[in-house]
Amino acid sequence: MSKHLLSKSTFIRSQQCQKSLYLHKKRPFLRDKLSAVQLAKFRRGTGVGVLARELFPGGIDMSPRSPSQYEQKRNETAEALSNHEINVLYEAVFQFDDVLIMLDILVRDGDNWVAYEVKSSRSLSETYMKDAALQHYVLNGCNVKLSDFVLVYINSDYVFNYELDLNQLFIKRSVLTESELQAETIGHQITLSKLTLELSNSPQLSIGIHCNKPYPCDFIGHCWKNIPSNSILHLTTFDEDLRFKLINQGINTIDDLPKEMIQNECQQLQIEALTINEITYNANKIKVYLNSINSTLKKQGSVSLKLLVHRPAVPFIYLTQPYQLLPLALSIRNNDTNATESISFTLDLKGLEDFSKIMNTIFNENNLVITDDTDIIMETLFNVQSILSASFSFSPESAKEQLIGIHQLINEGQVFHPVLRNDWNMNDTILALTGKNNSLKEEVYLINDLLKADGNEETARILQRLATYPQAIFQLFEKIQQLQNMK
Repeated sequence: MSKHLLSKSTFIRSQQCQKSLYLHKKRPFLRDKLSAVQLAKFRRGTGVGVLARELFPGGIDMSPRSPSQYEQKRNETAEALSNHEINVLYEAVFQFDDVLIMLDILVRDGDNWVAYEVKSSRSLSETYMKDAALQHYVLNGCNVKLSDFVLVYINSDYVFNYELDLNQLFIKRSVLTESELQAETIGHQITLSKLTLELSNSPQLSIGIHCNKPYPCDFIGHCWKNIPSNSILHLTTFDEDLRFKLINQGINTIDDLPKEMIQNECQQLQIEALTINEITYNANKIKVYLNSINSTLKKQGSVSLKLLVHRPAVPFIYLTQPYQLLPLALSIRNNDTNATESISFTLDLKGLEDFSKIMNTIFNENNLVITDDTDIIMETLFNVQSILSASFSFSPESAKEQLIGIHQLINEGQVFHPVLRNDWNMNDTILALTGKNNSLKEEVYLINDLLKADGNEETARILQRLATYPQAIFQLFEKIQQLQNMK
């Protein structure tokens, strides 16, 4: 059998953009660097898939160790299907119509088989349905008789109660009928993708909404490289559909934008920021947000705080649920003395109790608590309250009255700068507001390092890196506070 041309991931890529497929296969060196967030998602998905095997224990793992084993594993899979002593296969390898798939779980059902594809999400998307339809197409082409095709995903309502119950954690939904109905469409789409790969140059496709949907493409840096800094595509205060519609009408830059299309001051401020390449803001909105906090807003009695949270797909602490935010580490800076303390929490009930006590002390002893994102703090507080119930020390609602978030302050104050985009992060914000480059380690990496830390010394080094955040948060707060008096 010849080498495959497509896989599950490249087929899904082709559905988003045929040019992305071509670049992925023919020009991989043009790919953008994978973000820390995407890497974390890949690791999470793999872990959930392995756990789901315990729903059907005793199976044989067909996973190829490298691409050189694909053919061998295809043959071993075919042999296993005809061996009636084998009832469960993991990562069974099939190839049909130049498409290679590795099915998460395959379970014998009399003379037939039931296919299971595992997803680490809490709902099923159109992309997952297309993924299932492709695999059904390949299995059918390999003459695998299916009695069902099932998508397995996370039950968001599941509550951990001392022991993990996989039958409650996972939801199973049959998609056999939907997959069968898409067979002809899948065949046509495979043919189109194979024709794309025969081209001598990448297809001439324009950028569009598909660049980010359903997933951010990893060739945006290449395809968008000639987009000017004053392009209307950077106007995030305008609907994305409208921006691309205007591009198609020949309205490419901010200078081309008809004035009557500017609907509000927020849009005007962003246009001004991109035009003059400087920070713009609404001083009155900043004042309103700051005054909405029931605090004296003076340095004395204030702290800056950075919280790292863990969001496990599979809960393991009593009364927790999938993807519930759990406190992992905290760094606190006293804005009067500049003293900084960093603490890590154990991922158990004691760790939640320790977090509760510390947060109670922080909010009782300070007028103002400044953080990067109040939503993270509040969600974590409410989660811990729901888990600890009667033993929880204070009311999250009262804490909200003392919280100021840099993210919220920027949004409410309509603060704009060319560097600030939708994928908000601290380093870009510091550069935009202060003009200084900063080397804060991305929190995704800090979280991953803490979860893997082996011993107190390694944990202490990670917490030392975390301790740079509260100082940066306070600097940003002071800078934005100054803006309200500059207009």
